[in-house]
Amino acid sequence: INSMKVTPGISFAIPIDYAKEFLEKSAEAHKSGYGKKRHGKRRYAGITMVSLNPQIIDELQYRGQLHSSVTHGILIYSIVVQSPAQKAGLHVGDVITHINDQAIHGSRDVYKILEGQVSPLKLTVWRGKQQIIMDIYPEDH
Repeated sequence: INSMKVTPGISFAIPIDYAKEFLEKSAEAHKSGYGKKRHGKRRYAGITMVSLNPQIIDELQYRGQLHSSVTHGILIYSIVVQSPAQKAGLHVGDVITHINDQAIHGSRDVYKILEGQVSPLKLTVWRGKQQIIMDIYPEDH
């Protein structure tokens, strides 16, 4: 739907299934009183992410920027200053493969986990060829 260039030859787009879900929820919200105060809060980590596909993984591994055992995850494209992600120690270029020991195959998995109330979230992160385990405390937004 919308693409952003990451590096030469690598771009990202919003997955269509996430866009469809967003549109369905928006239509439901509109029917049930659009503009009314929302109950519950959305949690926020403060990252822009790219869902990894086999081609991106292969390219990152070929360049020596990702461990050969990584087969799925999301790439951190940008981090908001003073966000939970920055406070946790995430860096641009990190790859998150698991959250709370649940495999992450795309951005939708991250959004689903953020909808829950578990805190902190235990992240399995690959920084280059090094695996790091860290906690992040999402904030209400």
